[in-house]
Amino acid sequence: MSLLTFLRKADKCTIKRIFFGGAVLSWCICIFLLSAENATESSMTSGGVIRFFCTLLVPEFVTDSEAERLQMINSLQFFVRKAAHFTAYMILGFLAAQVFMAMPRLKNVFRMCLGAWGFSILYAISDEIHQNFVPGRAMQLRDVIIDSTGALVGVVLSYAVSMAVLRRHSKAALGDKKNTP
Repeated sequence: MSLLTFLRKADKCTIKRIFFGGAVLSWCICIFLLSAENATESSMTSGGVIRFFCTLLVPEFVTDSEAERLQMINSLQFFVRKAAHFTAYMILGFLAAQVFMAMPRLKNVFRMCLGAWGFSILYAISDEIHQNFVPGRAMQLRDVIIDSTGALVGVVLSYAVSMAVLRRHSKAALGDKKNTP
């Protein structure tokens, strides 16, 4: 069966599950690859992100000495790393919620959201266990808590976006019915 034939025959939920399932898998691979960086590589990655944003947002950063720039980068490392944890898992929670909301058998929205959040928490735990085997990295409960909180925010955002889209489509459908003779 060709892709076009499949897309014509598949319902919207199936297509949504496949699309967002692929997005979840891709995002999990990105998280895994970032977690596989040793301590030096990880510091260089976050340091590069900090350097990029400081160059854009802090005018004196480019005129400061290299020692002053390194001091600023080092002072922001902890915050940027924790914000990256939160953001990465917020995205994972959002994507996972879209997959779970496309499962009609789960009918209960609470179960869908709980399933997406549970999946994200389990992935966060496995990610921390993985980091325990990477040189210079360690397993930290604090990171699991930050990841879980980010995932919860992502699930809630996903639910809110889905409800807004449903309301908009419902209003549009009601408007179409009123305009038909």
